[in-house]
Amino acid sequence: MLEPDFVLDAGARDRLLDRFGAEAGPWCDALPRVVGECCRRWDLELDEALSGGTSRVFIGRRRGGGGVVLKLTPDRTVADTEALALHAWAGTPQVVDLLDVDPETGALLLEKVEPGAKLSDQPVLPSFEEIARLLASLRTTGGGPLDQLPPLAERVEFLFALIGRRRSHPRVSSLVPPDLVARGHRLARELAADGAAGLVHGDPGLVHGDLGLPNVLDGGPGRGLVAIDPRPCRGDRTVDAIDWAVGRVTSLAGLRERIERLGALVPDLNGDRLEQWCQATAVINVVQTCYRRPPDKTTRFLLQLAASVPG
Repeated sequence: MLEPDFVLDAGARDRLLDRFGAEAGPWCDALPRVVGECCRRWDLELDEALSGGTSRVFIGRRRGGGGVVLKLTPDRTVADTEALALHAWAGTPQVVDLLDVDPETGALLLEKVEPGAKLSDQPVLPSFEEIARLLASLRTTGGGPLDQLPPLAERVEFLFALIGRRRSHPRVSSLVPPDLVARGHRLARELAADGAAGLVHGDPGLVHGDLGLPNVLDGGPGRGLVAIDPRPCRGDRTVDAIDWAVGRVTSLAGLRERIERLGALVPDLNGDRLEQWCQATAVINVVQTCYRRPPDKTTRFLLQLAASVPG
């Protein structure tokens, strides 16, 4: 029998309610039972519980087998779209393998990536060659019903609605005026519309949608970087390079150097368009960071970058 506090402690419950609202309460109440059923279904032993932005994740193993990750979320759309994307990327070493899905609950059973350290926990970024290999691999898919995924424009609207709610936090509101959000939102809408239309500057296809440092793991020397936790959509794949361009950068010269090097290594990556996407989404990065902690040098640079979006 799993201890209820192991399945979902008070802090993890509060984070899910903050993200999904009070309607996620019954899901939280039922989670110990659901996790127990998943353990019986897949013959699992669970060792560790973790909280993501939209899910509760358990690290464990199949009895007599290898390591696995069990992932559950209150939002079935999150689970269903992630499963669709992982099916499309099946066989791609740079994406985590989906082992099984529980059709009743939307629970996902995933491989445990080894050694599995998050890049966000590492002191230095990987080489440009490693980053380029990851980005290029995400452009290779095995097909599937990707028309069931939402368009990138919908993802843009979700992200700006989210930071709209979080901008009222005192640490955020003192740094981010409403006009800064509005200008970034307008530019992001324009870029998403271009990519959806397949215009020459866009790179339409399957988008990971949340390819930041916390969602990329170290897969070891033979495998390289491995993407996890997609929030997939259809649209301009340039957006998957944003965090690799702006991550830990503190100046416009540093940003442009990153973009130039990535553009030389990743097929079909348009550097000018990537810089525009970095401008448009800089305010999202600022709000999401300052909602959780005081700004650092990168956040202050991104604040300047957001202010450079034309009015």
